[in-house]
Amino acid sequence: MSCMLTNMLNLSALSMPDQNQARQISVGQQVQKPIAVQIPYVSSRLDIELVADDGLPPQEDISLQGIMFRKLSPSYFAWLRNQIIKAQDAHKAGRLTDGQWYKLKTKFRRIHTHGLEQFSEDDLKQAIQAFTPASYLPPLDTPEPTNDWLYPVERGCWKYSHSVTSKALAMVDAIRQEAMSIGWSEANLYQNRGQYKFPLGQGYGLVCHLDGERTIGKVTENSIEIISHSKNGQQTTMRFYNPDTDQPWIKKPKPEEVTP
Repeated sequence: MSCMLTNMLNLSALSMPDQNQARQISVGQQVQKPIAVQIPYVSSRLDIELVADDGLPPQEDISLQGIMFRKLSPSYFAWLRNQIIKAQDAHKAGRLTDGQWYKLKTKFRRIHTHGLEQFSEDDLKQAIQAFTPASYLPPLDTPEPTNDWLYPVERGCWKYSHSVTSKALAMVDAIRQEAMSIGWSEANLYQNRGQYKFPLGQGYGLVCHLDGERTIGKVTENSIEIISHSKNGQQTTMRFYNPDTDQPWIKKPKPEEVTP
């Protein structure tokens, strides 16, 4: 991989195996069967599954236990690289622990290796240079059945509750530490009980807004992006605002001046 890629990611250089090395077979030596070709599929969580090539055209996305994996391609490599750069920035800002960053970096090194084995360096460079985050639709996990999540768990005068999925909870879990470190409360993220039926009232948390093909985008002190993905690849970004922080459109009354 080029210095540009490895230096930007701050990862150690990885060597690419020589795929053109001829196998030496002497007279009388048993001919080995060719090793079955395995196709790398990668999830948005940077996990890799190697799927044997059955000779049929490979599917772009496959689902394994509710998690979607996408066949590694130069454009998908560019998206995955963009994700690891975001994680690197979060680590530098103290929003990821050393252990969390090391785990993600180790996963990406494997992807980096497979990328070099599958594609030329020029193909990867061109994909990275042409990559636009807003126009790329990553693989989306298959929603799991609705669970029995209730927050707060304590009994109270909650008249209504809104069903959430395990997928929605997993997405909120993934940004929980980052969000709470900059002022989000646990209730803002997880509450699904209220005095009024959802979406009325102000008590419902982020987890209630992550149905369908929605994912979480940028997390800031004032808001969290909710990205809706359509089947034609279009994306729409909404914002879930933190009710505990000052928002630009909310004008607080000025304190009364006291005349002596």
